[in-house]
Amino acid sequence: MVRVYQGIGPVDAYMVRDWLDRNGIHAWMHGQHLMGACGELPISWPSVWVATDDEPRARAALTTYEQPQLVHPDWLCRCGETNGPAFGACWSCGAEPR
Repeated sequence: MVRVYQGIGPVDAYMVRDWLDRNGIHAWMHGQHLMGACGELPISWPSVWVATDDEPRARAALTTYEQPQLVHPDWLCRCGETNGPAFGACWSCGAEPR
C-alpha cells in the first residue's frame, strides 16, 4: 500500500477517500483512530492509502480533485431577467436557459 494523501484537517481525508472510491479506486483510511474526542486536539490527522498498483490512477484522480471548480455564470433570460447559476428556470417567467 502507498499513502497518496495526508489529511490537513479532520474531514478532508474522508472527502479524498470518497472521491477515490467514486472514481473506482479503493482507498483505505489510516490514523482516524488517533483523532481525539470531540473538542480535543487530534494526535494525528488521518491519511488515505491505496494499493501500489492503483497509485498512478489515484494520483491522477487527486490532480483532478485539487483543481479549481468551475462556477457557472449568471444567465440572461429571453424576458430580460438575470438569473443566478442555481436557477434551472427563470425566476420571473419560468423559461429554461437556452
